[in-house]
Amino acid sequence: KAEFTRQLYGGSLGGPIVRDRTFFFAAAERLGEDTPQDNNITAENGQILGLPAEDVGAVTGTLRDTFAMGKVNHRLSQNHSLQLGYVMTKDVNASTFSSFATRSRRSRLSSTDQAYQAQWTGIAAGGQWLHELRASYFPRDYALDSPNVGGPPLTAEGQLRDSQAPAVNITRVANFGQGRLQLEMFTRPWHAIYWSTISRSNHAIKFGVDGMFVDFAYIRYAGSPTGSYNFASLDAFRQGRYTTYSQTFGEPRIDRYHTYVSGYLQDSWTPTNRLTLNLGVRYDIEWLSKYQGLEFGQQDTNNFGPRAALSYDLTGRGKTIVKFSNGLYYDRIFQNPITPTFFEHRDILQQVSATWNFGQPGAPVYPQTFPNELPANAALGVRNVYITPDDFDVPAAYQAVGSIDHAFRDDFAVGVSVLYSRGWDKEVLFDRNLALKG
Repeated sequence: KAEFTRQLYGGSLGGPIVRDRTFFFAAAERLGEDTPQDNNITAENGQILGLPAEDVGAVTGTLRDTFAMGKVNHRLSQNHSLQLGYVMTKDVNASTFSSFATRSRRSRLSSTDQAYQAQWTGIAAGGQWLHELRASYFPRDYALDSPNVGGPPLTAEGQLRDSQAPAVNITRVANFGQGRLQLEMFTRPWHAIYWSTISRSNHAIKFGVDGMFVDFAYIRYAGSPTGSYNFASLDAFRQGRYTTYSQTFGEPRIDRYHTYVSGYLQDSWTPTNRLTLNLGVRYDIEWLSKYQGLEFGQQDTNNFGPRAALSYDLTGRGKTIVKFSNGLYYDRIFQNPITPTFFEHRDILQQVSATWNFGQPGAPVYPQTFPNELPANAALGVRNVYITPDDFDVPAAYQAVGSIDHAFRDDFAVGVSVLYSRGWDKEVLFDRNLALKG
């Protein structure tokens, strides 16, 4: 049996800092896992190719997860309290292999998520008015890559990225080279939210505002940034006769800034002990700052979403309840499908890929690669270009739900519900054949 190991350990600690006033709690956990896997590269082929012994046969996949959190609660006064909190998760997963892949060609996921939060809670008007204010910062670093380990026969150990060595794929023999970045994201959101509830007689009035600012960096290689050679056999590799060579050119990084602001007002009214009405409205607005000199049309500023709901006790005995709710809801658009299309925008065609066949004019000689500048004689296929409208509306949906519930006994009840939903202004792609220029 292949050796498999796993270690999981952690702990927590909590208690008072100042008696009856300030308290803390902290916890941490760590997971480690090693899973050997056979990559099917034979010792004979590894010797012919000049691969290091660590890349032949059993290659160990690893998983490392770390979690930590801590918080402090402090009672400022009888009616006011403060809470400070921190949470961190870190994941490094290099346990995914494909057949004939060396260490540098395995897929590795690395992510670090953190959250810093401060929250104030206050009670006023003799307990009839509740305030809550929360401020958060939750950065995320996310990367999908291949580890920069290995190197021979293309370069020295651990020098794949510095040397910009290509990827090499030999059918059913070995895949090696190019420990590279595939996708990287850095998200820096700041978030503040305030909400309040006022209780007056048979009314509970709620209102609040919500704002978030996001700095978002997105780095994506749609193909191979340093070139990829494909060989049909080991003999073809020895002769340098590749089937195809492909390389991606262009700027992989996108920086964007998003701002979200919303507010709401709601009244929960109980005119009788059998009827409850909820009436409210929400407003949402979202905008994207200029991206590399581009503006994305006029902002959709009329996103008012009214909401209404009721609950009624048909018999007055709490046995049969009729409920109905409906409302208008708005989506967030700039962090949904638009991210990848920025790479192929009409004004900033950031990344293109080119493919050469062996012996074609301008084709490289193995293991040559091109600098990050598209050669003049590169053979390009049809490019997809995304054109964002000059003006658009945020997607919206109307939803309504009706239900009736009846309790036959204390431990047996039956309910029937009907849901209706209709959306519009959904983002879609239209496939158009545009006239070519130049």
